[in-house]
Amino acid sequence: EITSFCYFLKVAQDNRDKVAGFYWAKSLVATGIAAFGGGFLAPLLVGRMPVPLREETFTWMLIVAWYVSHNVPGLSDGLAALTR
Repeated sequence: EITSFCYFLKVAQDNRDKVAGFYWAKSLVATGIAAFGGGFLAPLLVGRMPVPLREETFTWMLIVAWYVSHNVPGLSDGLAALTR
């Protein structure tokens, strides 16, 4: 779970500049699509339940990672410096 949360932090940080002027809901959805893209569409194509719908913990981790990367100035800037 730590690895998953770090992955979501990385995705949110990578998309931070791309979604800079978006409304918060659109920004969160765009970050979710970036994080879950293949893990959501591929299972649907073969008739399985996508992982984000089976395991709601991933969705909450994504929301927290998005919030941290967009709304916590000190930590967000530190993560931006770390990922570059």
